[in-house]
Amino acid sequence: MKSVFIKTANNDAYMNTVNNFRGAVHSADTAVDLYFQAAAASSTGGAAYDKIPLVVTTEKEQEVMADISGALAGSHSNPMVVIADDVAKSYVNGNITSVGTFSLNSTGHTYNVEDVTADDTLLASESGTIFVFQDAAAVLTLPDSGDGDIIGTTFTFISNFAATGQEVKCADTGNEIMIGSVLGSDSGDDTTIGSFNAEVGDAFSSIEFTGATEGELGSRFTLTCYDTDRWLIDGTVLHDGSIATPFATS
Repeated sequence: MKSVFIKTANNDAYMNTVNNFRGAVHSADTAVDLYFQAAAASSTGGAAYDKIPLVVTTEKEQEVMADISGALAGSHSNPMVVIADDVAKSYVNGNITSVGTFSLNSTGHTYNVEDVTADDTLLASESGTIFVFQDAAAVLTLPDSGDGDIIGTTFTFISNFAATGQEVKCADTGNEIMIGSVLGSDSGDDTTIGSFNAEVGDAFSSIEFTGATEGELGSRFTLTCYDTDRWLIDGTVLHDGSIATPFATS
């Protein structure tokens, strides 16, 4: 079994198998990040990945990636391929200048969680993030899905503060719409009262938590871009007493 070896200090080295290599990302002007299935992940923890950052010469990331790919695919007599060794100053490509800090995952798949206390416009690169409203009112604007280039982007939203105007809306309220439904649950007597639907003809482009009538603390939903100008919504909205749809067209 061929292995990959990377070393940043005498007491800080990393080895994994070539078969566990998952790809590389040019994440900054002088950075190429290598990803491997985690070496120390629990077998029951789900998908987990280690990130091994390499510092490279600016505008030389393609050459670095090409030589790494060749080294991993090549038939070396030595079963261990040295990609980068800061101690020995040995690199598979001369444009690799050093190794960054290893980011190792041993717990399985986790999600980024971000507190919301003010208005913000979300980025497609934040896909998978759980946004938690920690203030009574804030407006989050989804990234524009009109070009069809962010299909698969998904976000989850949770109310963790008594709401007066916690809102998530589409960037283009004239064309983008939410499709799906949220379950309505009466928190006063713990009964399910039905669902609020968002259909094409409704042209809903916004959902808002405002308290007892439209979403109390603990309400949640997920939005996923599944097509151009389309966001699939699913969730549960808690109400108490009089209820109203949390959806709106703007």
